[in-house]
Amino acid sequence: MRHLANAHGFQVDGLDLDRRFLDTAARRNPGGRVWEAGMRAFDLAERYGAVVVEPWFAPGQLDAAYVMRNVAETPELRVERVRQTEIVMRLSRLQFNYTLTDASGVRHATEVHQLRRVRTVEMLAAVARAVLHATYEEPSLDGRGIHIGYRAA
Repeated sequence: MRHLANAHGFQVDGLDLDRRFLDTAARRNPGGRVWEAGMRAFDLAERYGAVVVEPWFAPGQLDAAYVMRNVAETPELRVERVRQTEIVMRLSRLQFNYTLTDASGVRHATEVHQLRRVRTVEMLAAVARAVLHATYEEPSLDGRGIHIGYRAA
């Protein structure tokens, strides 16, 4: 968001279902607006010239056997995060398990994120239903690509 706003002068707003992502977006792009809403049902009061959607992994792109582990340490605190992924039909369920260690002892925390996996053809159809021309940029390093909807000039 910040890159599009700062480098190209776009008015960049965003929406997400996760309040934490919105708080981060608002801090990084203070000139933009954010809404807590899902892509399936939202209504914004104004029209935009383009819509950019960074999709989650489509069916067949996410490996449920992959376990991700991250560790961060300071002299006062050690945080370990382990992510496991479960795939149930079109839903990916990510479970994050945290171990926090400091002078007071060891604590554990867990959070779960659920994300629907949408095929490229479905996303393009949704963008077209919004009366936008729909394009898809092929995957780059993250393997997901990006969907772009824009109004004709």
